Amino acid sequence: MNNILSQKEIKERLPLHLQKFVIDQSYDSYTELDHAKWRYVMRMTLQYASDYAHEFFLPALKKMNLPIDRIPRIEQVNNAVNPYGWNAVCINAFITTKTFLEFHSEKILVVATCVRTLQHLKYTPYPDLIHDILGHGPCVAFSPIERLMRYFGKLGTRAFSSRLDSELHDALNKLSILKEEKSTNAQEINQVSGLIDYLKASFSEVSEMEKVRRLHWYTLEYGLVGSLGTPKIYGAGLLSSIGESYKSLSHDVEKRPYTLGVYNDDFDPTQHQKKLNVIKDFESLEQLLEEFAARMAISTGGVCGLGKLIDSKDIGTLELDHLLQITGEFANMISFEGKPVYIESRDRVVLSVENQMLKKASKVRSPLGIVIQCVVNDAFKDLKLLHQELKSGDRIELHYDSGMSFEGNIENTIIHQGVLLVIEASQHYIYNHGVKSLEGEGCTLLFGNKVNSVYAGVVDKNTFEEYEPIVSMPPLPEHSVAEKKHFVFYKELREMRLNHSIDLKRLKEIFNASIENAPKDWLIILELYELIGASNDNFKDIVKNKLLELAKNDDYRVLIEKGLALRIY
Repeated sequence: MNNILSQKEIKERLPLHLQKFVIDQSYDSYTELDHAKWRYVMRMTLQYASDYAHEFFLPALKKMNLPIDRIPRIEQVNNAVNPYGWNAVCINAFITTKTFLEFHSEKILVVATCVRTLQHLKYTPYPDLIHDILGHGPCVAFSPIERLMRYFGKLGTRAFSSRLDSELHDALNKLSILKEEKSTNAQEINQVSGLIDYLKASFSEVSEMEKVRRLHWYTLEYGLVGSLGTPKIYGAGLLSSIGESYKSLSHDVEKRPYTLGVYNDDFDPTQHQKKLNVIKDFESLEQLLEEFAARMAISTGGVCGLGKLIDSKDIGTLELDHLLQITGEFANMISFEGKPVYIESRDRVVLSVENQMLKKASKVRSPLGIVIQCVVNDAFKDLKLLHQELKSGDRIELHYDSGMSFEGNIENTIIHQGVLLVIEASQHYIYNHGVKSLEGEGCTLLFGNKVNSVYAGVVDKNTFEEYEPIVSMPPLPEHSVAEKKHFVFYKELREMRLNHSIDLKRLKEIFNASIENAPKDWLIILELYELIGASNDNFKDIVKNKLLELAKNDDYRVLIEKGLALRIY
């Protein structure tokens, strides 16, 4: 087992821009009903998962040694994933897929603090702690999926997003919340659904990040493995959905072989999926993801990669063939014969080599490519000796094979292992085929013939703190006096169960009060029935008949029927 870190220590070891998403669990805010919902889903999963889940899942879940009767504390979840080199933290559930995947790249299991409503116990339109702990948690213990979690983390961290991605994320979050809340009206849902349709129709091209999101959704969230005829579930969204898990394997859901083409297939995370994709095995999925990664800007670099960086209007990094890494927001590029020959940043940048920051520098305004002529203080210079001869105050002219030229006053140079990487210049002029294009004060001039790689994000993870603003969690629901009284009934039932002390008279009182004040709460009736056990009292028949009556509602039918057959844990 690895050294177990406290929540504070885990947070402090995260990159600065991820730390702000980590929150306290606020364990005491969970109601007795919340604990009962957790218990029900745990018992259902332990009893029935072998029917639908891949063989790794149930042993891995049992090995986590999570409590059944109460929601686990985040420290317990952290202890469960620690043997596999992972840690667990609670997060603000309003994070983008990109941020979620970056946590996975850091080997951090993120756990939302919210719990699905009883109405959505089978399936929640919004990620909750049941999904994160029971869905993703056991996957950490299975090395083929654990590798895929980290690989997707790497892809998501380096993939370029678009502004539409962010707007779509916010709209989908809002729709998920509306569908989860009790008081939402249809008009609100229709309005947000209309906005989502509009945003989707606005996509002229699917961004790298949106492609990664879809590839991830159809695998580690909603993936099947095996044959098309008899697949098993390995996706966390299905593993944690006690309703959709069975439905996904039925003939009602179309099964298709998984290909990279699924990144063209949109999905609605707030509804049951009508189409699912099946991988042959986990090794074949890894191969497909490597094929996809080879098409990303991080692998191709060049004009296409720089174009994605500029269009994203976000922080990104480009790597030149002389090992220099430049991180910042980039605004402009000039290409010639299919190659980038000039690059300009919006503002200051961070310069790095081998993933370590060298320094922060002024705005980049730099030709790129092969220098064919160099003049320093009106004298021609040998390029091979240039790094030895330049000094502050020199006037330098550089002429490139692309027709670009640079002229400026040297303030500073950066040389690494005998290679000139950067000149920081003051008053400068830039020419394109002899025509003055730009002039200005301080700038950073880069030396590199080729842009090898371009990717989203930073090299040194603590050089930029802000990527994604925090979206506030909705306030915890205000419970009425009647609801609080009802929660106390759940507490009484749990104490009777744990103390093996059954008070039939009190059970009858709780039953009568529940059907009068919470007529749709089938779960408390099920817990009552469980406690009555082998009693010959006709009260057991009354309770069962009430359950069968509630089971006439299709929303509860499967939950009640399977719940009646649950073993005692």
